Amino acid sequence: MASRIDRILDRFNSGLDYIEADTKALTEIFKNVCGGNRQKPNVIRRAEYLTAAAHKMPVRNNPDELIVGSDIYEIPFAGEYDMHSNGGHYSADYNRPLVHGIKGIKAIVSSLEPKNQVMEDNKRAYEMALDAFTVFINRYAEEAERLAVSEQDPVRKLELQTIGNNCRHIASEPPVNFVQALQLILFTQIFLHLEGLGAGSMSFGRLDQFLYPFYKKDIDDGAITDELVFELLICFAERVSQCDPSQNLALGGVDSSGCNAENRLTQIFLEAQTRAKIRQPSLSLRITPETSDEVWDAAIKCAASGIGMPSFFNDDIVIKSMINMGAAPEDARNYVLIGCYEANSQGNTFGQTTALNMSLVDILLGFLKQDVEYKSFDDFYESFKSYFTEIYDTAYMPSFQNTRNLYKELSASPFWGCLLHNCIETGLLPEQYGAKYNWFGLMILGIGTLIDSIYVIKQLVYENKQIDLKYMREQIERNYPDEDFFLLCRNMDGKFGTDSPDTNMLANSLTTFIGELIHSRPLENGARISPSLFSWLSDIYTADCPATPDGRKKGERVSYGATPTELARDVSPTSMLSSISNLRTDLFTNGSPVMLSYSPDELCTQKGRMLVRRLIEAYFALGGFHIQFNIQDAELLKDAQINPDLHKNLLIRVSGHSNYFVVLDEQLQNALIERTAVKR
Repeated sequence: MASRIDRILDRFNSGLDYIEADTKALTEIFKNVCGGNRQKPNVIRRAEYLTAAAHKMPVRNNPDELIVGSDIYEIPFAGEYDMHSNGGHYSADYNRPLVHGIKGIKAIVSSLEPKNQVMEDNKRAYEMALDAFTVFINRYAEEAERLAVSEQDPVRKLELQTIGNNCRHIASEPPVNFVQALQLILFTQIFLHLEGLGAGSMSFGRLDQFLYPFYKKDIDDGAITDELVFELLICFAERVSQCDPSQNLALGGVDSSGCNAENRLTQIFLEAQTRAKIRQPSLSLRITPETSDEVWDAAIKCAASGIGMPSFFNDDIVIKSMINMGAAPEDARNYVLIGCYEANSQGNTFGQTTALNMSLVDILLGFLKQDVEYKSFDDFYESFKSYFTEIYDTAYMPSFQNTRNLYKELSASPFWGCLLHNCIETGLLPEQYGAKYNWFGLMILGIGTLIDSIYVIKQLVYENKQIDLKYMREQIERNYPDEDFFLLCRNMDGKFGTDSPDTNMLANSLTTFIGELIHSRPLENGARISPSLFSWLSDIYTADCPATPDGRKKGERVSYGATPTELARDVSPTSMLSSISNLRTDLFTNGSPVMLSYSPDELCTQKGRMLVRRLIEAYFALGGFHIQFNIQDAELLKDAQINPDLHKNLLIRVSGHSNYFVVLDEQLQNALIERTAVKR
């Protein structure tokens, strides 16, 4: 007979047939509430919607489940009702309900003394959201109790009774054991999704830390075994894989005082995801010099399984970047990853890590259109930086502020506010700058393309004097009609990724300039822009992106994340990582992703896995921020493209999260196939 894990995973992989019905039910609930309360403050409207959803959303306890809860969150038309998504891309304090319980959080809200109508409305909405959360959990208790009455299997009957008892308890009180704590975290995630109105990337953060006290007590008391914890974590993974494709869960690292925080759960989470082979939660592993051999082994085996996780993060450099953003050292050490790669302080930060975009390609091409000649490369380079600063100040900054204003004006998140430090205490919502850290994520496209473009100009115009800048302008504007010149630019040696001193120096200089510029320009209310060296899939969807001086023609892909362009020749994994280590990633808290590809047979042995570990350790010793792996075979991906029905559950890393290859569009599939074949 198949095990519980097999039955649960088989049902999930066969498709969840209730998703469509539940989405329809949520849609009707939303329309009925939000169609009739348009005159009320946004925060009250959101709380009333949550109340209705808590009372009316379908609840079900599926066969074999030990952790219950259906996560449905898509309401794409909310704006038609003047209700707007909060954007997601944050990490709430999931530990607060574990420590205080819902009753305890309500007591904190009750102590708030409003000073104006805004605070009065917020306090009321906080209370309504927490009351709704209690109702929601109690309805799952009622369903478990109802099913238990008619259940004939005595084992399952006891399981249902336990689920009911657990839900009754955590509907008000703090959890007292591991199962209750894990269940409360899932319910919290579901309610955050309901509130977000289609927002995703609500990241769990440091669950191995939050859950460990419950695990330790239950293990010491003999109330639980590692085998049961393993099973529970797979049940949890199946539940959170229903919808949101990027729910990051950070493991390991140091604690707030800087001591190694890895524990037994760190390893079990990795082992459970290796067994489950489903897309969520999206695991990230924080690496320190004290990371144990056992955790390293579990992590590399997980990566070798081909599911695209975990991502690896260098604690030293990420913590440094957090401090550079203004985080207190203890909060910096408590960082988590949002969505794909974006570092925030858990439960302290209004992040919205993908709210803003900036294209380095656009800025460079705008500069070149000025039709000015420069006497030397130094003149050219300084003029480019002056132009960049002017465009950033006059065009980007006003746009960024306007976007932040829209969040404040249009969105309201009372439940999230209950789980974000300072919001209850100040009476201000996350959108109203109530968080301890008010950051705003900026995705930046094309650092590798920019480095190589400036390098080619330096070589051809100023060093070798083969052309003038006017000729370069004409060639890129006309998409390289001169084939010989095109090949000269495209095939130039020494590009970023080859560990060339020239491009390494440019990498450091450009990222220092860009990072320091952004850090020096806060938004209103002291909000900080948190920059990254990636732009979600913008490196692939480039049909309208003009040619660039590095020999890239119009429509070809731009450099991904912190990595070199696909045009760079003679790039090895070691030369690439050495080049990337010259980037000032400590100024780009919002993420500096690096992807390497290996074939499965390269990691099928202990020796192969150890080589990957040594590569990561060497890169991090040089100051690398992040690295992740696609362990797939290009020929298998090609077959999946032709025969999708045979490969429905084939996972691949897509930028910063794992997804099923066959559901991706052809352009994205082709890019992933080509990058996998390159093996770097």
